[in-house]
Amino acid sequence: DLSRPTSQPGNLESLLSEFYPRAAAEQGIEGTVWVTAVIGPDGRVSQIRVTEDPGHGFADACRRTLNASRWSPPIDRGGAAVSQRIRFSCTFEMTGF
Repeated sequence: DLSRPTSQPGNLESLLSEFYPRAAAEQGIEGTVWVTAVIGPDGRVSQIRVTEDPGHGFADACRRTLNASRWSPPIDRGGAAVSQRIRFSCTFEMTGF
């Protein structure tokens, strides 16, 4: 029971661009990867499990993006930072290329 769920970092879009698979970008391929993961009390992402992968290196790029990110930690009703399991999509789009 959370008083404040986790929220994604503000720099997530730039991280997605940074880790965009090079071959996919060169071919103009976009993709969305769905994962489940745990956001820890320190805001670090762990236990990343890919549930939908379009291929072209996007799953690895999503893992790298999430591992490089720091989320706001979820807070329980007592005010303590806790872990939270999330379902999340990494969407790689050709904007900015």
